[in-house]
Amino acid sequence: MIQFFLIFYSFSIQAQDFDLNYFKNILAKIKSEYVRKVDQEELLRGAIKGVLASLDDYSQYYTPEEYKEFLSEVEGKYFGIGVEIKNVGKKIIVVTPLEGSPAMKAGLRPLDEIVKVDGEPISGLTMLEVVRKIRGPKNSVVVLDILRRRESSEDIENLSFSINRDEINVTPVKSVKLKNDILYIRVSKFLNNVTKDIKKAVKSDKGKTKGIILDLRLNPGGLLKEALQTADLFMDQGLILETRSRHQSQQKKFYATKGTLVKNTPCVILIDKGSASASEIVAGALKDNSICVVLGEKSFGKGSVQTSFELPRGDAIILTTAEYYTKSGVKIDGNGIEPTFEVKNPNQTYVFNFLHNLNMEEIDDPVYLKAIEKIQEMVDYMQPEAR
Repeated sequence: MIQFFLIFYSFSIQAQDFDLNYFKNILAKIKSEYVRKVDQEELLRGAIKGVLASLDDYSQYYTPEEYKEFLSEVEGKYFGIGVEIKNVGKKIIVVTPLEGSPAMKAGLRPLDEIVKVDGEPISGLTMLEVVRKIRGPKNSVVVLDILRRRESSEDIENLSFSINRDEINVTPVKSVKLKNDILYIRVSKFLNNVTKDIKKAVKSDKGKTKGIILDLRLNPGGLLKEALQTADLFMDQGLILETRSRHQSQQKKFYATKGTLVKNTPCVILIDKGSASASEIVAGALKDNSICVVLGEKSFGKGSVQTSFELPRGDAIILTTAEYYTKSGVKIDGNGIEPTFEVKNPNQTYVFNFLHNLNMEEIDDPVYLKAIEKIQEMVDYMQPEAR
């Protein structure tokens, strides 16, 4: 009986064009025949979410409440565990835990796959739905079950983390003056005023800086304008970034402006698989223009432009409108930035978690220690007596 109905119904709409009227007929059939009464607004929202999810891993629909949460996160202050996640196919993958966050303290790592939240499987949920499950009141606990693939083999670990939610208030720029006039700058996320803070850190040294280490590891990205301005601080000329799109208005090339904050100053950038988006723009631009040496591991590979369009009801859609390309023509999305010199960090020890330590050179962070060695070589080479 059911089979006969399905065949009969398919023939009854076969002659119609595959357009909005076709969709309206399906919607009407759902409302009239589904086993339970359904809310039309919820049906439409579900349809919109499905359309956007079919495009790529980044385009999505926000309800008014979700859009407010999104805006609060852009400002860098919210309640949760402090972790950046993304869709990869049907999986929810950790891009990076934020510096100093409950997620980092608990031990979450880039590329961990979240499979359960508070014991409930998340298969079939959108990224926004997962985010809302992870967030909650301050001092409450959320339990994440994750799958972690070991780098040295195909083995998969099943791990569970109980994490206390807290206020996430990101301080994106920190700096420390090291021995031999080397300036270490840590940027954890490209939020508003990051460029000003970097400039302030460099200028506070009053021209004594002989070399700069810019640490972008576990930096999930942020604002495009801050990434462009940060790269421009180190460049006197040259192409920073190109965006490509089917729309002429989104086809853009961004060039450095005349003048640089740190002329003829050796620079080393640190990246890893938790470096994404804006941090990849900076690393790619300064590498391709031969301004900085890049150390660490290949970056995450998130390189596309998402534009938010606020709708009349306070909801919004986020659409991918362009893709990032480096000066050398590398498409960042899906490829990432390759370091000049690969240095792994198997124990996941990061010097920026110990900035209060007066003996930073003794911290077992192999990428950071290699950067100290490399930049000292560059400083020595720049000295007249070393030529």
